Amino acid sequence: SSLRDLKTFSAKDVFNHAKAGDDMALKIIRDIYFKFGRLLAVISSAFDPEVIIISGGVSNAGDLLLDIIKKGFSEVAFKNTEILVSSFKEKAAIYGAMKIVEDL
Repeated sequence: SSLRDLKTFSAKDVFNHAKAGDDMALKIIRDIYFKFGRLLAVISSAFDPEVIIISGGVSNAGDLLLDIIKKGFSEVAFKNTEILVSSFKEKAAIYGAMKIVEDL
């Protein structure tokens, strides 16, 4: 089935269809995350991070997502900043909240 066949869909549906090679899903992913990479480059020009770590549920998209973000980033960035996917995936916020509570 194609993403076009669905009446409603979630971000997860878009990623799953993109991984399966669905043209419409791939276009959506490329457009959104290319622009996201460009946005990260603009933000990094203000904060000058050594590394940017992508986390959350979308980090499960892996190399597909990371390659598109890096391409958009490199188009706008003033310097080369490493962009990685968190090993915590969608649990990064929970681990961060636990660390804050632990430090109280």
